[in-house]
Amino acid sequence: MKQREAGLMVSLLGILCLIIFIFSNTALASEKVIVIGVEQLEYFPHYSHDGDQYKGFAGKLFKTFGKNKGYKIEFRILPLKRLLGEFLNGNVGFKYPDHPYWGGDAKKGKGVLYSEPVVGYIDGVMVLPQNKGKGINNLKKLGIVLGFTPWDYKKKIDAGQIKTDATRTFTSLMKKGISGRFDGAYVNVAVGRYQLSEVLKQKDALVFDADLPHTKDSYYFSTIKYPKILAEFNDFLSSQKETVNQIKAEFKIE
Repeated sequence: MKQREAGLMVSLLGILCLIIFIFSNTALASEKVIVIGVEQLEYFPHYSHDGDQYKGFAGKLFKTFGKNKGYKIEFRILPLKRLLGEFLNGNVGFKYPDHPYWGGDAKKGKGVLYSEPVVGYIDGVMVLPQNKGKGINNLKKLGIVLGFTPWDYKKKIDAGQIKTDATRTFTSLMKKGISGRFDGAYVNVAVGRYQLSEVLKQKDALVFDADLPHTKDSYYFSTIKYPKILAEFNDFLSSQKETVNQIKAEFKIE
């Protein structure tokens, strides 16, 4: 009798486990997943990655958006050159960061849709404090990171009026700028300031020179296939301004 009862208990336990398994998998299958293609780039505080973990301002912002709207957010971290192709081919549903001016001819006819501005940025030149305000004629050699084009200076570079010195990392760029290897470092200002204060521990060793040519713009979130989700993201930006501003403040981004 006891053996029959024990057998019955085992059977019931097995059925219960099966029900839980089926329910869990059904819930998982019905969960709304958003796949965002992002840059494989150390661009903190805007974004960075540690293996498969996407971090920084963008990582927290999109996770907060997902929680707010009921989506599971997955990040597909891809090299810069590959990211645009994967996005345009439909292998990722969304791209961040993006901009209507980026990708030119490749985007034509693809129907790329953009969100409202997500966060502002400044790309410009950081110089030694004693060189701030000396003007563009003092800028003979410009430090850049490989893969980045200093559009504000391209005409002068093409004309041979300004030479460039390329480095592989933003840390190296800042180190060379501090040592005076070039006259200024062209960089995203938030990224440059983070490198100086948190990585090199030399907060004011270089300063942004707003009198020199620079780009002040915003990053956007984009999609081709999912305009309704893009509209939900826009709603999140407008209805949760306080939360968004708190995330910006946390990562010291304006």
